[in-house]
Amino acid sequence: MIDQYPQYRNRRLLDLAHSLDAVCGNCGAIGPCEPAHSNMSIHGKGGALKAHDCFHAHLCAACHRWLDQGTGRDPTNIYTSERADRQQMFRRAMDRTWLRLWREGLIQVTR
Repeated sequence: MIDQYPQYRNRRLLDLAHSLDAVCGNCGAIGPCEPAHSNMSIHGKGGALKAHDCFHAHLCAACHRWLDQGTGRDPTNIYTSERADRQQMFRRAMDRTWLRLWREGLIQVTR
């Protein structure tokens, strides 16, 4: 289980979201984003503890605010504020974020 491991923290990984050419994993806005941590316990979230840093998505401020506060509809008008919809949005945004990071060589496998 993920929660049995010590919390993984990596400031350099999170800082990639703040770059000028970052892309929001939800609405596609280009520009500085924010690293939005998962709100799911399966990713290490618990109480006042954030999920592991590897479970984050690059989101613009509007999409991040909607994800965490869950009021109204998301900025793309695709998802409702229901928990399942917010989780679906996050998973899609996280998948898009990580695919972009790998494709652009911003994260790599080293020996």
